[in-house]
Amino acid sequence: MKLPYRKEIDGLRALAVMSIVLFHAGFKVFEGGYVGVDIFFVISGFLITSIIVQDHRNGQFSFAAFYERRARRLLPALFVVLLLSIPFAWLQMLPGELTEFSKSLLSVLGFGSNFYFWQDSGYFATSAEFRPLLHTWSLAVEEQFYLVFPAFLLVSLKFARSATTLILLLIGLASFALSAWASLYKPTFAFFLLPTRVWEFTLGALAAQIALSPAYSRLQTYRFCCQAVSLLGLLLIIYSIFVFKKTDVYPGYLALVPVFGTSLLLVFSTNQTWVGRALGTKPLVMIGLVSYSAYLWHQPLFAFYRLRELDPLSTNVSWILIFCSFGLGYFTWRFIEPIWRIGTTTPKRSFWWFLGFCACVFVLFFLVVKYTGGYLFRLNHLPKDYFQTSWINYKLHGLNNQQCYTDVMTPCPLTSFPDQDKNLLMVGDSHAGDFGGAFTEYLQANKLNGSMFSVLGCGYVSNLKDTISNTSCSKSRTLLLDLANKKTFTTYLLVSAGELHTTAEVNEFKGLVKDLLNTKAEVILFEPRPRLKYDPKKAGVLQQNSKNTVIAFDTAVTQAWVSALTELSSYSNFKIFDQNKALIQLGCGQSACFDGHTKTGHLVYRDPTHLTDLGAKAVFDSYNAWQRRGAKP
Repeated sequence: MKLPYRKEIDGLRALAVMSIVLFHAGFKVFEGGYVGVDIFFVISGFLITSIIVQDHRNGQFSFAAFYERRARRLLPALFVVLLLSIPFAWLQMLPGELTEFSKSLLSVLGFGSNFYFWQDSGYFATSAEFRPLLHTWSLAVEEQFYLVFPAFLLVSLKFARSATTLILLLIGLASFALSAWASLYKPTFAFFLLPTRVWEFTLGALAAQIALSPAYSRLQTYRFCCQAVSLLGLLLIIYSIFVFKKTDVYPGYLALVPVFGTSLLLVFSTNQTWVGRALGTKPLVMIGLVSYSAYLWHQPLFAFYRLRELDPLSTNVSWILIFCSFGLGYFTWRFIEPIWRIGTTTPKRSFWWFLGFCACVFVLFFLVVKYTGGYLFRLNHLPKDYFQTSWINYKLHGLNNQQCYTDVMTPCPLTSFPDQDKNLLMVGDSHAGDFGGAFTEYLQANKLNGSMFSVLGCGYVSNLKDTISNTSCSKSRTLLLDLANKKTFTTYLLVSAGELHTTAEVNEFKGLVKDLLNTKAEVILFEPRPRLKYDPKKAGVLQQNSKNTVIAFDTAVTQAWVSALTELSSYSNFKIFDQNKALIQLGCGQSACFDGHTKTGHLVYRDPTHLTDLGAKAVFDSYNAWQRRGAKP
């Protein structure tokens, strides 16, 4: 049995792409719009299975023809979007961003962008909304599925035809179990990679098995059942779009809601049902037809606009970009996608020449970016060494990143002087990590023993920062207190990102400090540094430093924090060092006009909260002078 064209599937595509675009536009009401990707995966599993099974039954299946059709369907529009993204990236991106873009461009060429974004989603990775090609991860997952699924399905149909449905079901269950586990303990793996997404494709494949079975026509005669179940499927999708949150554990168990809902629609939502007729209306079908191209365009449009503005997208701009996404999608669907599709008059040879040309351009662009440091010569209004000094040069200070800047449960030794009794430990999160080099220089200059314990994202090694998949914060706290009880260190320098606002956080902090003070060790708190409203590098590139200001918290929010510091100051071995003065003096000299730069335009901050080497050294020069004055203000 051959499946007829079903308009409602294009309508389903429309729901998927609209939810994704509105989600990326930042509309809070569509916070669950990311489930549109799952809808696409189920539809792909359904359609690919249908094509393979029908061609196999007719004795017409050819791997070469299958992959050629896929390439002609997907690659022309994709490569056109990539080509046109390059000049915008060159004009608007910072060198580091441009380097990331060139790498992601190359990963798209190799159908492995999901691996790239999986590996490159660390603590300091560029925010998703500024990555023009981030959305290609889902295309990579589909392409990888196309590589392995046809061979598996054909072997199953040939040698175990009666068990094909059972095999698909078992594979889907295994993949779902992996997804549920990995979503909790390896969330980026679960989100980006094929093994945890296979079950979504297989559910679509199982829906295709039902739709291609002889009994399917009989199933459609149960009108009430089809009406009710198709309505349920639509409600499940709508529920996930409007109720799910970005903070939810996903895909995991929650993905069952949109995936199962999509599968129900594919089986029961025919043109004989209310839902099927609604999805088959001309506007939705039209959006569904351009959905692939619109999906390709929307992320670059949003990302490149955000890259040229300091402020978030306004509602009006978001709607303009949405219309542009679908307008370009229509143009691409109408004039680009059909050029090399099977059956056109365009010579097939030109398709392969086009792919080869694009591949050469992408590789050449990557090499040029790599060997020019991201086109540093583009930004002549900035100091020549602006970007070279915009980061912490850990290697210069002989620091071992693997030991000093990960969640390895051990302090990182920096200096050792056998005749010295004083032993210092710097404790904190990534803000402590900023001082690795400057702290090392301070220790060496004063011939002091010292180590660093920088645990990313853990604040003052707080139990409250633990997640289901990462308990490094509580483990670090336990280790720190064990070292304190053994009186391993004589001085603790506490450094973290900001003031604490909740009672639980403040009480936990006080408990830690008191435990350290009770060992007779000295505890020095680095007053949290100022935080900027915008990324100073971006403001510098856009020549909008004047818009960047220091964020001031309402005193009511920090009242508990101030009270805690007042209480702890009654201990003679507790001191507070104000790093803010040193940083602001590098700039304009006043908090009201500090923008993260020196008076000569060099960077003190490398992002809104983290320091450059220049900023870190200034703080420790000030700290050294403070210590020589007897740790007095």
